[in-house]
Amino acid sequence: MVAEALTRLRGSVVRMIQRRYPTLDAGDVYQRASLRALERFASLRERDRVDGWIRRIAVTSALDLLRERRREVALPDDHEVEAPPTPEGDVCSCSLALVNSLPESYEDILRRVDIDGAPLADVAGDLQIATGNAAVRLHRARRALRDRVRSHCGVETLAQCLSCTCEERGCFEESERSGAEAS
Repeated sequence: MVAEALTRLRGSVVRMIQRRYPTLDAGDVYQRASLRALERFASLRERDRVDGWIRRIAVTSALDLLRERRREVALPDDHEVEAPPTPEGDVCSCSLALVNSLPESYEDILRRVDIDGAPLADVAGDLQIATGNAAVRLHRARRALRDRVRSHCGVETLAQCLSCTCEERGCFEESERSGAEAS
């Protein structure tokens, strides 16, 4: 039943993907959608609505592919700092100390994911929240840290952060003290 519908709908679904998402390879999206439909057919409740169900899977597959591409794009050195640095890197000393000044939920997820390197899905499970919720929390925590680093150190880019003079100016010790006071 699904295989027949996939064969019948191939042309119209590929055209729909080409119109809505011209930057994607519609054939690749259709292939992904077909595999998902075949894997998940048992979950289809209303078998008479298989055509709409397949189209919805195709749109979801296209959106997933776009998200994957966005994640794969590397930021050049002159972009804003998106993620906090790792302790072993040559980075602004203040950024690690400023993590302590964030709300506890932000500090926790930043330390686990960005500093300790734990997979987001595992951290979400430990925190008993959905992976999507954890991703949003991580994004907000990174943004909050970036804002704190920007206001404390005056850096706007990763390159500026890597050539930090905070330790020479003595503000690293200041940020350690303010982080300890916030705890």
